[in-house]
Amino acid sequence: MSHSIPSSFQTSIKTQTLLHLSSIGAFLFPFLGIAVSLFFLFSSQDPFIKTTSRRVLNFNLTLTFLLALSYLCFSSIVAIPFTFVLLGYCFFAAFFFPLQAVNFISRGLSYTYPHTISFVRDQHEDSCS
Repeated sequence: MSHSIPSSFQTSIKTQTLLHLSSIGAFLFPFLGIAVSLFFLFSSQDPFIKTTSRRVLNFNLTLTFLLALSYLCFSSIVAIPFTFVLLGYCFFAAFFFPLQAVNFISRGLSYTYPHTISFVRDQHEDSCS
């Protein structure tokens, strides 16, 4: 006996996949991940989409912050090796973590990006802390 997946759930999975993959697209179009995340954060009524948007937005803002920090480190001769470490981590994180997130989403699991600063929080997170 096979069970059909509700269309709203399938739409949610497709939207979450798009959100996670928008981070990789940011290499071709800067700030694409941030723009897509903000669009779905403010336009969607689905709590799962809002949570995913918030997580992807925090991840993209963290990467943007680290890239800006690496640019500042590059201007100092002493910190140039640290620049290459930051850039290496950013490239690794920008490709690996979104693909890992898509893998989790395709299996019906939630994904939280590691090493991410929470710039945008959920209202429930604020009331609990």
